[in-house]
Formats: sequence, structure tokens, C-alpha cells
Amino acid sequence: MFHAQGEFKQRERTLITALVHARHGPEALAATLAALVPGVAEGLVGDAVVLAAEPGYAAPIAEAAGADFVPLGPADDPWRAGAARARRPWVLCL
Repeated sequence: MFHAQGEFKQRERTLITALVHARHGPEALAATLAALVPGVAEGLVGDAVVLAAEPGYAAPIAEAAGADFVPLGPADDPWRAGAARARRPWVLCL
């Protein structure tokens, strides 16, 4: 992007936190996290938070991917719980 004085200025990127509500099994969670890799490589996605009511499969996958894991209780709102753990000002809810 050009600055007002005509010089090229690198635009600062704002990283996002990806919130992943794991509801469809380990294969779907792994595929969703894998789909975030290009965003990480491009400097768009800064971190991920996996949210699940069933930590049995989700917690190990989240740990292997370097994501935070948040166990959900029956009455928990997943997006509210994820936003509380997010490290970035912007979130992508998946």
C-alpha cells in the first residue's frame, strides 16, 4: 500500500483466532484444522481454539495441532467460551 507521501509502506496484518466447534468426529476436526494451515502460512490465522463437549477425541487432536482446547459443558455457549480463550481481537467461528 502506498503512503500519502508516495512511499511504499508494508501494511500491518491483524491476525485472527480460529474457533473450531468440534461436533462431527475426529476426521472432520482434523480436516478443519488442516484447512487453516494456508491461513497460518499467509500470516492471517494466529492461533486456534477447539471447543468440544466430548474431549475424548478432540483434546488430543487439538494438542497435536498446537491449538488450545476448551471442554464444553451441557449449557455452555461454544462461541462465548471460545471468545473468552481467544488471543486475538478478531475471531473466525467454524
